[in-house]
Amino acid sequence: MTLIQLEYFCEVYKCHNFSKAADAMNISQPSISIAISNLETELGVPLFRRSKRQILPTEEGDMLYGMAISLLHMAFDITEKFRIMSEKNLRIDLGATFTSSELAIPQILSTYTKLYPQAQFNLTSNSAYALMRAVENDELPFAIVTMLDTYKTSLSLHTIRYCEVCVVVAQNHPLAGKHSITHDEMKDYQFALLKSNELHFPIDIEAFGVTGKVTITSPQISTLKHMVRVSNICGMFSKELIQPDDGIVAIHVDPPIYMPIVLLWKPSRYFSAMEKCFLNFILKTPLFDNSEYPPYNKA
Repeated sequence: MTLIQLEYFCEVYKCHNFSKAADAMNISQPSISIAISNLETELGVPLFRRSKRQILPTEEGDMLYGMAISLLHMAFDITEKFRIMSEKNLRIDLGATFTSSELAIPQILSTYTKLYPQAQFNLTSNSAYALMRAVENDELPFAIVTMLDTYKTSLSLHTIRYCEVCVVVAQNHPLAGKHSITHDEMKDYQFALLKSNELHFPIDIEAFGVTGKVTITSPQISTLKHMVRVSNICGMFSKELIQPDDGIVAIHVDPPIYMPIVLLWKPSRYFSAMEKCFLNFILKTPLFDNSEYPPYNKA
């Protein structure tokens, strides 16, 4: 007895007709007739009373239908459960800050999926602090974030690339025509600062040496871009995040500020085969040329 025989039997039971059941199953009528006949031979009882007009189940057929439906539902549940498990084993949950989503994730995914087309990614966007906590609490296996050396974490990390943090102003701002600005000069201007968490905010202010006149409780660079564009307040983020139609310009800091974009993971976490593969890929594959970006040191 096979599951396909039981599927054919249940379809004939519902249709009361071999031809209609065959059409529903997209097979020939003789094929379904032979399958039912073989099933009856194996069980040693007739399952249907055949007539020219319709096919009616016997008492044994009624009994088998109830059991067959249960078996087919169980078989479907088993198949579905293992399909989901299989897909989950292929899926990589990955957290990313806005900056890393723009500057690192596209290259990583493009290169990785060429090597492993079956891989599936589920991306979560949040602040660096929130993603660090998620990895520490085993809510995420990996996060790719932009972070300062002064951030405290017990997680393992690997630098993927660096980005240059610039002072960003509107096109009509007095600083817009300058090529660079020193750290001392920055103290004469007010900045709008993203405050995505209470813990790292003081660290960010100390590291960049700026005064925040406007604090924005959001991890979104787009909010900061808008504030800079419509006011005389400065912002700070990577020059590579500026688009031609943003209406803002970047001014290099002298000496420059280079921040690393890093992969974070918890060494004690159990990784699936696909997650291990992804981790090894990041650790061993040079995706970006970091030779011109020395690690950030506070001036």
